[in-house]
Amino acid sequence: MKEAFCRICGFPYEDNFPWTEIDGKMYPSREICPCCGAEHGFDDDLKSSVIVYRQNWISKGFPFDVKEKQPKDWNEQKLMVQLKNISAEWL
Repeated sequence: MKEAFCRICGFPYEDNFPWTEIDGKMYPSREICPCCGAEHGFDDDLKSSVIVYRQNWISKGFPFDVKEKQPKDWNEQKLMVQLKNISAEWL
């Protein structure tokens, strides 16, 4: 199993997935989400830390960490659609 979305912001990954299951255990990529800036395996390993990080990121105006990956029309409506990618266990 691979998680194809950031647990914090719902950013979709086409490769270099944030979490991958190996022998029944989930392992993080340790990469930084280009959208919210979270480090997979550090900022998103516990539900409580996911919720706090997400709240802080949204309160700061949900800025993209890598501006080159930010959609030109990034706004609150796009954020709300992206957040729907997040698995219920991380909400």
